[in-house]
Amino acid sequence: MIIAITATKGGSGKTTVAVNLAVGFKKKGYDVCIVDADKGQISCRHWAEYRSDEKEHIPVVQVPDKKFIREVNELSKRYDIIIIDGRPTESEHTDRITMVSDAVIVPVKFGLFELRALENYFDIYDGVQDAKESLGGKIKGFVLLNDIGVGQTTKREMTEAVNDAIGESEIKLLDSVLYRRKVYADSPAEGIGVIESKDKKARAEVESLVNEIEKAIQLKP
Repeated sequence: MIIAITATKGGSGKTTVAVNLAVGFKKKGYDVCIVDADKGQISCRHWAEYRSDEKEHIPVVQVPDKKFIREVNELSKRYDIIIIDGRPTESEHTDRITMVSDAVIVPVKFGLFELRALENYFDIYDGVQDAKESLGGKIKGFVLLNDIGVGQTTKREMTEAVNDAIGESEIKLLDSVLYRRKVYADSPAEGIGVIESKDKKARAEVESLVNEIEKAIQLKP
Protein backbone atom coordinates (compact mmCIF):
# COMPACT_ATOMS: atom_id res chain seq x y z
CA MET A 1 0.00 0.00 0.00
CA ILE A 2 1.38 3.40 -1.03
CA ILE A 3 0.22 6.44 0.96
CA ALA A 4 1.33 9.94 -0.03
CA ILE A 5 1.30 12.94 2.28
CA THR A 6 1.15 15.82 -0.18
CA ALA A 7 0.17 19.45 -0.67
CA THR A 8 0.91 22.30 -3.05
CA LYS A 9 2.00 24.67 -0.26
CA GLY A 10 4.93 24.46 2.10
CA GLY A 11 4.42 24.53 5.84
CA SER A 12 1.35 22.32 5.88
CA GLY A 13 3.00 19.75 8.15
CA LYS A 14 3.54 16.95 5.64
CA THR A 15 6.66 15.60 7.30
CA THR A 16 5.08 15.67 10.75
CA VAL A 17 2.16 13.63 9.46
CA ALA A 18 4.41 11.28 7.47
CA VAL A 19 6.73 10.29 10.33
CA ASN A 20 3.91 9.98 12.85
CA LEU A 21 1.90 7.74 10.54
CA ALA A 22 5.02 5.66 9.88
CA VAL A 23 5.68 5.12 13.59
CA GLY A 24 2.00 4.48 14.24
CA PHE A 25 1.74 1.81 11.55
CA LYS A 26 5.05 0.29 12.66
CA LYS A 27 3.68 -0.04 16.19
CA LYS A 28 0.72 -1.96 14.75
CA GLY A 29 2.98 -4.53 13.14
CA TYR A 30 3.31 -3.21 9.58
CA ASP A 31 6.63 -3.16 7.74
CA VAL A 32 6.99 0.52 6.80
CA CYS A 33 9.30 2.55 4.58
CA ILE A 34 9.30 6.34 4.07
CA VAL A 35 10.13 7.87 0.69
CA ASP A 36 11.39 11.42 1.21
CA ALA A 37 10.37 13.18 -2.01
CA ASP A 38 11.07 16.71 -0.77
CA LYS A 39 14.69 17.10 -1.84
CA GLY A 40 14.80 20.73 -0.75
CA GLN A 41 14.26 19.86 2.92
CA ILE A 42 14.95 16.09 3.29
CA SER A 43 13.30 16.45 6.70
CA CYS A 44 12.46 12.76 6.97
CA ARG A 45 16.10 11.89 6.35
CA HIS A 46 17.12 14.17 9.21
CA TRP A 47 14.44 12.63 11.45
CA ALA A 48 15.81 9.15 10.70
CA GLU A 49 19.33 10.28 11.60
CA TYR A 50 18.11 11.43 15.03
CA ARG A 51 16.20 8.20 15.67
CA SER A 52 17.79 5.97 18.29
CA ASP A 53 18.91 2.44 17.41
CA GLU A 54 16.77 1.29 20.33
CA LYS A 55 13.62 2.32 18.43
CA GLU A 56 12.02 0.24 15.68
CA HIS A 57 13.89 0.83 12.44
CA ILE A 58 11.94 2.73 9.77
CA PRO A 59 14.03 3.16 6.61
CA VAL A 60 13.91 6.50 4.79
CA VAL A 61 14.94 6.54 1.14
CA GLN A 62 15.04 8.90 -1.82
CA VAL A 63 14.43 7.91 -5.44
CA PRO A 64 15.19 9.72 -8.74
CA ASP A 65 12.39 11.90 -10.09
CA LYS A 66 12.47 10.35 -13.56
CA LYS A 67 12.14 6.83 -12.18
CA PHE A 68 9.91 7.76 -9.26
CA ILE A 69 6.87 5.64 -10.12
CA ARG A 70 8.94 2.60 -11.02
CA GLU A 71 11.15 2.77 -7.94
CA VAL A 72 8.26 3.35 -5.52
CA ASN A 73 6.33 0.45 -7.02
CA GLU A 74 9.38 -1.78 -6.55
CA LEU A 75 9.68 -0.69 -2.90
CA SER A 76 6.00 -1.50 -2.35
CA LYS A 77 6.77 -5.13 -3.13
CA ARG A 78 9.15 -5.24 -0.15
CA TYR A 79 7.13 -3.34 2.45
CA ASP A 80 3.54 -3.43 3.70
CA ILE A 81 3.28 0.35 3.59
CA ILE A 82 5.20 3.02 1.69
CA ILE A 83 4.66 6.54 3.03
CA ILE A 84 5.68 9.33 0.67
CA ASP A 85 6.59 12.70 2.15
CA GLY A 86 5.65 14.83 -0.87
CA ARG A 87 7.04 18.01 -2.36
CA PRO A 88 5.08 21.28 -1.87
CA THR A 89 4.75 22.34 -5.51
CA GLU A 90 2.34 22.24 -8.41
CA SER A 91 4.50 20.27 -10.80
CA GLU A 92 4.83 17.13 -12.85
CA HIS A 93 6.39 15.48 -9.82
CA THR A 94 3.28 16.17 -7.75
CA ASP A 95 1.33 14.36 -10.48
CA ARG A 96 3.75 11.40 -10.23
CA ILE A 97 3.37 11.22 -6.46
CA THR A 98 -0.41 11.21 -6.76
CA MET A 99 -0.41 8.73 -9.65
CA VAL A 100 1.71 6.11 -7.88
CA SER A 101 -0.29 6.27 -4.66
CA ASP A 102 -3.18 4.13 -3.48
CA ALA A 103 -4.17 6.89 -1.07
CA VAL A 104 -3.24 10.53 -0.56
CA ILE A 105 -3.56 12.58 2.61
CA VAL A 106 -3.51 16.36 2.31
CA PRO A 107 -2.77 18.16 5.60
CA VAL A 108 -4.30 21.63 5.86
CA LYS A 109 -3.81 24.30 8.51
CA PHE A 110 -6.08 27.21 9.43
CA GLY A 111 -5.87 30.11 7.00
CA LEU A 112 -7.03 31.54 3.68
CA PHE A 113 -3.84 30.73 1.76
CA GLU A 114 -3.90 27.16 3.07
CA LEU A 115 -7.47 26.69 1.82
CA ARG A 116 -6.58 28.12 -1.59
CA ALA A 117 -3.64 25.72 -1.85
CA LEU A 118 -5.96 22.87 -0.91
CA GLU A 119 -8.34 23.83 -3.70
CA ASN A 120 -5.41 23.87 -6.14
CA TYR A 121 -4.52 20.33 -5.16
CA PHE A 122 -8.10 19.15 -5.81
CA ASP A 123 -7.59 20.02 -9.49
CA ILE A 124 -4.44 17.87 -9.56
CA TYR A 125 -6.15 15.03 -7.73
CA ASP A 126 -9.22 14.99 -9.96
CA GLY A 127 -7.11 15.01 -13.13
CA VAL A 128 -4.83 12.21 -11.96
CA GLN A 129 -7.79 10.23 -10.64
CA ASP A 130 -9.37 10.28 -14.11
CA ALA A 131 -6.10 9.08 -15.66
CA LYS A 132 -5.66 6.32 -13.10
CA GLU A 133 -9.24 5.12 -13.46
CA SER A 134 -8.71 4.84 -17.23
CA LEU A 135 -5.94 2.34 -16.39
CA GLY A 136 -8.16 0.41 -13.98
CA GLY A 137 -6.79 1.99 -10.81
CA LYS A 138 -8.18 4.14 -8.03
CA ILE A 139 -6.86 6.68 -5.54
CA LYS A 140 -8.50 7.31 -2.19
CA GLY A 141 -8.10 10.94 -1.13
CA PHE A 142 -8.32 12.45 2.35
CA VAL A 143 -7.93 15.89 3.92
CA LEU A 144 -6.50 16.12 7.44
CA LEU A 145 -6.99 19.13 9.70
CA ASN A 146 -3.49 19.72 11.08
CA ASP A 147 -1.99 22.06 13.68
CA ILE A 148 -5.47 23.26 14.62
CA GLY A 149 -6.04 25.50 17.65
CA VAL A 150 -7.48 23.51 20.53
CA GLY A 151 -10.67 25.63 20.65
CA GLN A 152 -13.76 23.98 19.18
CA THR A 153 -14.61 27.12 17.21
CA THR A 154 -11.49 26.81 15.05
CA LYS A 155 -12.18 23.16 14.32
CA ARG A 156 -15.79 23.90 13.39
CA GLU A 157 -14.80 26.78 11.11
CA MET A 158 -12.16 24.69 9.37
CA THR A 159 -14.48 21.72 8.97
CA GLU A 160 -17.10 23.91 7.29
CA ALA A 161 -14.54 25.66 5.08
CA VAL A 162 -12.87 22.44 3.96
CA ASN A 163 -16.16 20.71 3.21
CA ASP A 164 -17.19 23.73 1.12
CA ALA A 165 -13.85 23.57 -0.72
CA ILE A 166 -14.19 19.84 -1.37
CA GLY A 167 -17.49 20.35 -3.14
CA GLU A 168 -18.02 17.49 -5.59
CA SER A 169 -14.48 16.13 -5.34
CA GLU A 170 -14.15 12.51 -4.18
CA ILE A 171 -11.68 13.54 -1.48
CA LYS A 172 -13.05 13.12 2.06
CA LEU A 173 -12.34 15.06 5.24
CA LEU A 174 -11.01 12.79 7.97
CA ASP A 175 -12.68 12.77 11.37
CA SER A 176 -9.28 12.66 13.09
CA VAL A 177 -7.63 16.01 13.86
CA LEU A 178 -4.06 16.87 14.89
CA TYR A 179 -4.15 19.84 17.25
CA ARG A 180 -1.46 22.44 17.93
CA ARG A 181 0.68 20.83 20.60
CA LYS A 182 4.34 21.46 21.48
CA VAL A 183 5.22 17.77 21.22
CA TYR A 184 4.66 17.77 17.45
CA ALA A 185 7.40 20.36 17.08
CA ASP A 186 9.76 18.81 19.66
CA SER A 187 9.59 15.11 18.77
CA PRO A 188 11.43 15.25 15.37
CA ALA A 189 14.66 16.34 17.08
CA GLU A 190 14.49 13.08 19.04
CA GLY A 191 13.69 10.98 15.98
CA ILE A 192 10.44 9.76 17.52
CA GLY A 193 6.75 9.83 16.77
CA VAL A 194 4.42 11.38 19.32
CA ILE A 195 3.04 7.89 20.01
CA GLU A 196 6.44 7.31 21.63
CA SER A 197 6.17 10.49 23.72
CA LYS A 198 4.56 11.16 27.11
CA ASP A 199 1.85 13.46 25.72
CA LYS A 200 -1.32 11.40 26.14
CA LYS A 201 -3.54 13.74 24.12
CA ALA A 202 -1.18 13.83 21.14
CA ARG A 203 -0.72 10.06 21.31
CA ALA A 204 -4.48 9.59 21.21
CA GLU A 205 -4.76 11.90 18.19
CA VAL A 206 -2.20 9.97 16.17
CA GLU A 207 -3.61 6.61 17.21
CA SER A 208 -7.04 7.79 16.04
CA LEU A 209 -5.57 8.90 12.70
CA VAL A 210 -3.72 5.63 12.16
CA ASN A 211 -6.82 3.59 12.99
CA GLU A 212 -9.03 5.70 10.74
CA ILE A 213 -6.67 5.40 7.77
CA GLU A 214 -6.20 1.67 8.39
CA LYS A 215 -9.98 1.16 8.27
CA ALA A 216 -10.59 3.53 5.34
CA ILE A 217 -8.11 1.79 3.05
CA GLN A 218 -8.69 -1.69 4.50
CA LEU A 219 -5.14 -2.42 5.57
CA LYS A 220 -4.17 -5.74 7.14
CA PRO A 221 -0.79 -6.31 8.89
